[in-house]
Amino acid sequence: MISIHRRMILSSICNRYFVKNDVTTNQSYTLTGFAHALINIKGTQPLQTIYIDLLKSEETLFIEIDKENRRQIRKAEKQRMQYVVLEQPNTSELKEFQSFYNQHAKLKQTYRCNSFHLRTMQKLVEKNGLVVTYITDSGHNNIYCYRIYVTDGEMAMTLYSASNVHLKTLPETRRQLSEANRYLIWKNILRFKKKGVKILDMGGLTDKPSIKKFKTGFGGDVVTVYSGYTANSIIGKLTLLARNRIHMKSGKKLAK
Repeated sequence: MISIHRRMILSSICNRYFVKNDVTTNQSYTLTGFAHALINIKGTQPLQTIYIDLLKSEETLFIEIDKENRRQIRKAEKQRMQYVVLEQPNTSELKEFQSFYNQHAKLKQTYRCNSFHLRTMQKLVEKNGLVVTYITDSGHNNIYCYRIYVTDGEMAMTLYSASNVHLKTLPETRRQLSEANRYLIWKNILRFKKKGVKILDMGGLTDKPSIKKFKTGFGGDVVTVYSGYTANSIIGKLTLLARNRIHMKSGKKLAK
């Protein structure tokens, strides 16, 4: 498990990732957030995700990836794409990702990475719990795609993924982007395995068939985890209510 804490004007928030056992909620925090807990905690909701068992051999892990993804990974290897890992990203590097991600989010009509999310990443860096990875071309001129992970040393979960929206205009660059995305996941599987991480969590499944097909195409097992917030005070309940209203409004705007 990994935890981060922050204090705001009228509230304090604790975010916990990968809770495995029943925990006593610290009442000094107005809100406690849980992400991909392995147990059902009051205030959380179940969701499905993909667990990839990194204790398996490299050969087995590659065989369990579907045929098309394996083909694209091999093509990416021949193009000499560059794999970059930032284990202690600084604020400037996180802001570069934030700008990259928000262009992706605008095209996909999904939620932006705002200052609150940026601070979350900074807090995770302080706990040695954030890993930034990306793929560039051989000259490091264009970043194809990013994947950011939160990790506690035993588990690693995709926190963000984003592709370069400017490379989707031409068939050739769209193909390279597809290969880079798959290559990045494979390189991260190998990296986390080498680091002793036991489980790679693909970050949750959605109702979109294309996303489900993409994530299940890397093998692994479908498991149920739990995410959500628990309010520990009146202020916490009001904060949670306001947060839910903001998300509802944002969701309606995205749907238009």
